Amino acid sequence: MGTSPRLEQIKQITGFLNAIGIPVSFGPLPGPAFLPGIYVRRGGLILDRDQLLHPGDILHEAGHLAVMSPNRRKAANGNVGDDGGEEMAALAWSYAAACAIKLPTEIVFHNNGYKGGGPWLAEHFQTNGTIGVPLLMCFDMTTTPQPSENDPARPADIATFPNMTQWLRERPDFASENTANTPNNITSPPAQPPVHGARNFRQNHQTPTTDLDLPDHDQTLFLTADSGIHHVNSAITPDDRMLITNRLDLLCQNLLARHKQGQTPNDCLIDFANDGGVNPVAKVFRIEQLLKQDAALALFFLGHPAITGLGKQLCGPDAVPVYLSVQFRNRGEAQKIIWHQDMIHDRQGPIYTVGLYLDDASSNNGALRIIPGSHHNRADIATLIQQRSPKIKDQLSISSHSIPVKAGDIIAHDVMLVHCSDALTKTDCRRTLYVEFRHPQQAGANPTMTPSWIAQQQALLATAQNYCALVRAAGRFSDVSLPEIACTNSIEANTLRLETANYG
Repeated sequence: MGTSPRLEQIKQITGFLNAIGIPVSFGPLPGPAFLPGIYVRRGGLILDRDQLLHPGDILHEAGHLAVMSPNRRKAANGNVGDDGGEEMAALAWSYAAACAIKLPTEIVFHNNGYKGGGPWLAEHFQTNGTIGVPLLMCFDMTTTPQPSENDPARPADIATFPNMTQWLRERPDFASENTANTPNNITSPPAQPPVHGARNFRQNHQTPTTDLDLPDHDQTLFLTADSGIHHVNSAITPDDRMLITNRLDLLCQNLLARHKQGQTPNDCLIDFANDGGVNPVAKVFRIEQLLKQDAALALFFLGHPAITGLGKQLCGPDAVPVYLSVQFRNRGEAQKIIWHQDMIHDRQGPIYTVGLYLDDASSNNGALRIIPGSHHNRADIATLIQQRSPKIKDQLSISSHSIPVKAGDIIAHDVMLVHCSDALTKTDCRRTLYVEFRHPQQAGANPTMTPSWIAQQQALLATAQNYCALVRAAGRFSDVSLPEIACTNSIEANTLRLETANYG
């Protein structure tokens, strides 16, 4: 009698893991397991066939071990940890492993796992998505899936993802490689009272800015597990991006028409930019409370599997979406986005801003610019931006880096990461939709985010996921009714008081 497909998959996976150096044994589990039937012990796996629900889960747990530093991997027991960066690296690793042993992707990213995001993850990687791949590159486990602009003649024999140069990480933890990477002008955060309204990261042309002063480096140098930033290439499909772009264009046309008639739209910033014409032109610079301005656009963006999936990976399965907004960079603008931290908090839980880019941005042309490793404490920003001479011996620890993006990319950054944005010099506009995700504990630390409001926001996220799925299936907004919950949440958002940003 033939072997069942399930047992064949287990045999296929365990044979691969034993071959690459992750030992697998079978028997009763010595303690509670995060995934049914799989227990981590001293860098290997113990499997209970009767408890195991999904063979693909074995690869995911093995992926966590594979991307750990050697010392931590050998000592790993029971729990593989909750590092958001390594979680995404494990996703990429498990996809690469499935490809290597010719295991169907849906076996790894099944319907019952990944907080409901399994099918999207399968689609993401099968369409050349790169969640977690930059971290595998930083761990020296693979290389970029496409030639870089600086190295168009990359040799064909160098492994590119999903091929791997090594299956087990050999590089030690970054903190042990260099404990001096954190600038000495980062101090502990004092308590900050909440203030009403959204944070304003723009200042006028009279404010000094360092958009072009700091040394610039290639993005792959800082996309580490401890960099405070995650870049996902081609996170959404061109069709989804077109739906969002067209809807946003209509909203902007409406806002500008009202502005021309002397009606000042609430919760948005409209200013003038000199884009080379005779007279300055009115442009939309920022839209706050996107749910209130256009609930359909806000729900589609928030509920998109790329946005929701990343938010939950970084901030936990009960992640709380706090507010949604749109930021515009316009060529010829007087406004500047200067160096800042979005907020200061006690770091007892993650808070990330997730941004979807609708337009390309490059170094010195609208790209996000960051100071890597600056997110651990409150930063003395004035000192950071003054110490920018390349002649200073320790300057590498405080150099800035720009992050070039293509339309459809997502960048998620820790809200305490010091960053600014380059001015546009080559293109006319850069549009980015943002949502801030918080771990429930961090949301509850803000007194205006009551338990009922937090529960309402979590329910909104589930509603948005369903709404986005319906709109994607229909291919247009007009065929899908708007959920009533969106109207309720947009009204209550007016009572929210956000923490202040740090500029100094």
